[in-house]
Amino acid sequence: MISDYVQIVKNIARLIKIKIMKIHKELKQRSEAWLKLRASKISWTKLATVMAWPAAQKTLQYELLAETISPIEEIYTTEAMQRGIDLEPTGLYKTWLAIGKELTEVWLIEKDDFTILSPDSVVFEEDGTIKEAVELKCLAAKKQVRYMLMESFADVYKYEKQYYWQVVHYFLVIDTLEKVTFSLYNPDIWDKDKQLHLITVTRQELQSDIDKAEKQLTSFKQDFNKLKDLLNNEKK
Repeated sequence: MISDYVQIVKNIARLIKIKIMKIHKELKQRSEAWLKLRASKISWTKLATVMAWPAAQKTLQYELLAETISPIEEIYTTEAMQRGIDLEPTGLYKTWLAIGKELTEVWLIEKDDFTILSPDSVVFEEDGTIKEAVELKCLAAKKQVRYMLMESFADVYKYEKQYYWQVVHYFLVIDTLEKVTFSLYNPDIWDKDKQLHLITVTRQELQSDIDKAEKQLTSFKQDFNKLKDLLNNEKK
């Protein structure tokens, strides 16, 4: 009886979170408006730091504070990043064909005033909820091979913690999300059957780390708000 009541409360809380979540479909990545919405918020690129050691967390808090009082720095595009940008449309299309579900590009999702996500693509259900998403990586062949030989997504943590926490972040932001397809695409691989490699990860697999991240993020936000109050008082 008590367990049923607890589940009902959880479901109500989940529905409230879903209604609060804002989805931006028309906002272009790296645009001025996109950068402003990202200012002083935790995106997937920053969650790994939130989960890191205290000194790294403090540095990130200072960076977020700086974004409240100064112009937002443009994101520098490396050669590897540009490669991903160029190959993304083809990679997503091939992923779409592979999973057999229509993918929709969403430029930014706001969970609340502190947590955001820029997913590569999502699958909308008829009721408008999101139960599936895709994170695409277009890596060099020598890197993709490592992922092709992994037994499960858990192995990603050993090799690239930032990517691991990135997928955790998907589940952290989208409460209805049930699974993420971690897609790797490299058209330079000779064997066309190996150019696309998919790793499917479910909420259930990552639940303990999702809970851990949510708890850590709450603590990080509290510390950040204290610093923000100090800074605001200093400005007065």
